[in-house]
Amino acid sequence: MLLTATTTRGAGSLLRTAQVAARQSAVRRGHGGSAERGFEPSGYFLGRPNAKRDWYWWEPLWYFGYYGTFIAFFTVQAFSPKLSITEQSKVEAHRRMSERGETFGWPFPADYSLVKKE
Repeated sequence: MLLTATTTRGAGSLLRTAQVAARQSAVRRGHGGSAERGFEPSGYFLGRPNAKRDWYWWEPLWYFGYYGTFIAFFTVQAFSPKLSITEQSKVEAHRRMSERGETFGWPFPADYSLVKKE
């Protein structure tokens, strides 16, 4: 009887020790615990509607730098001359034909002002 009571008592204390260790490690890892963390939920998904929010230091750099760079790049690309090899050869062919005095037989290209030298 004495042996059974000691064994049962030893298993119970071992179980309690394991539970305490698991609870302490969970609190250390950021799980569990009774301390409040973060913000209490307000019931709104993205904060209160029409509430002014302060920007973090990196947000203006991100919004104006990143998106501004994209806008500037695509604006420059849209208005830059198209200098593909086909376009260059077409302009050169028109220039040579106009120098020889030949007629084109089709409408002039949109950039004929680059070819014509009068």
